[in-house]
Amino acid sequence: MGKQDIDALAAFLGDKSYFLGEYPTTLDASAFGLLINIIACPIESPLKDHGLTKRNLVAFVDRIRNEYYQDITLPH
Repeated sequence: MGKQDIDALAAFLGDKSYFLGEYPTTLDASAFGLLINIIACPIESPLKDHGLTKRNLVAFVDRIRNEYYQDITLPH
């Protein structure tokens, strides 16, 4: 089920910078909180591996981190 959720988020984000368009919303803040804990956590898991295959989600996490949370270091 988790992989399906990752797939749904990746499909909904598509090639947009943020989930609802040009500017971040509370949806982006929520998604960032979940995704950074899935794909940037130092613990290996099948869900993390799947999330890392979604380039748009990895780019999304990087974009939010670079804009608002520069002090967070990502392992990928």
